[in-house]
Amino acid sequence: MNAPSIYVGDTSKGTITKFHEDGCSTVVTTGLNGPSGIILDGLGNLLYVANSGGGTIEKFDLSGNRSTFASSLNKPMGLALDRSGNLYAASGGGGTIEKFDSSGHKSTFASGLGITNPYLAFDGGGNLYASNTHTVEKIAPNGTRTTFLNFFGDSVYGLAFDCCGRLYVGLQNAGAIYGLPRNGLFASDNASTFTPAGLAFDRSNGHLYAAFGQSVRKYHLDGCGTVFASGFTSAQYIAAFP
Repeated sequence: MNAPSIYVGDTSKGTITKFHEDGCSTVVTTGLNGPSGIILDGLGNLLYVANSGGGTIEKFDLSGNRSTFASSLNKPMGLALDRSGNLYAASGGGGTIEKFDSSGHKSTFASGLGITNPYLAFDGGGNLYASNTHTVEKIAPNGTRTTFLNFFGDSVYGLAFDCCGRLYVGLQNAGAIYGLPRNGLFASDNASTFTPAGLAFDRSNGHLYAAFGQSVRKYHLDGCGTVFASGFTSAQYIAAFP
């Protein structure tokens, strides 16, 4: 497999930075207004970024050329792509999840969510999972919604599936990442300093990356973690390819 590339959005600086596994980095773009969700298409040829403050979703090709994929949105934040190439965007302002086909045509996929800082992830069966304040919501391909997990007061942020179909959840108040269905603590730290936000797995070696504040941590399968990158102002969303 190809060596993974890790993309990190700094919401305060308005930048997207690409990192290689050895930590070398290049700035993909600057001048964004609160970049949030980041996702790459299945071939790694296109990068989509939720430009939350501007109400748009921006698209970048491998050369860094930028175009606006969707506009007039209400604080788009978490992004996810299904296997058919449809893009899903969670609204931090409207409690909805919008679905876009490859041409940019929009339809509302889910509504009535109390999401303020939403993250999205698909499982292998095509079900979409959304962080919803203190719960993880599961939304079937037909739009049927159920509460999959309830963390009873802890703030649910990042979501990511590994190659074996296990879901990992970042909990801000606990300063921890939980791995499911093992129902076990995957990683933790001092809750005052470790507040995991965006999560992403690379499919080359199974490492889990967690963005939080000024740093990104890299975890091995045994849960041991190290600082992968630092110097951010507000790193909250992250993507990996492959």
